Formats: sequence, structure tokens, C-alpha cells
Amino acid sequence: MNIDKVDIMTLLEQAKQLLTAPVTRETLNQLEALADKARNEEAEQIGDLIEAALVSAPAEVLAQYQASLL
Repeated sequence: MNIDKVDIMTLLEQAKQLLTAPVTRETLNQLEALADKARNEEAEQIGDLIEAALVSAPAEVLAQYQASLL
């Protein structure tokens, strides 16, 4: 079997892909899961994306997300 190119997305690329759609509670949960898997600079960059997602999330989504953390 000859594989010329393997299309593998990094955790950061996956996080960026999640943010191409409107932010939902599920989006925030998925971002947190990716951040937990990431290490070093990639983890920091995903953390920055989480902060951006929280700022842009609708108020009801943000309230649901915060309640889920309690």
C-alpha cells in the first residue's frame, strides 16, 4: 500500500475548525477536550481560542457552559 499523503489535523487545527461554526456549549466542551490533549505551545494556543470562543458565545450558551462547570 502506497500512501502519498496522510491528511492528519493537529489538535490546534481541529480547534480552529470548530470555530468556523457558531459557538455552542458542545463547541466549548470539544475545545476543552482538545486543550486537555494538547501540550506546551499548542495547549496555550487552544486556550487562547477558548477565550475567544467564550467572548463570542451567545449569552445563553455562556450561561449553560458556566453552569456545567459547577
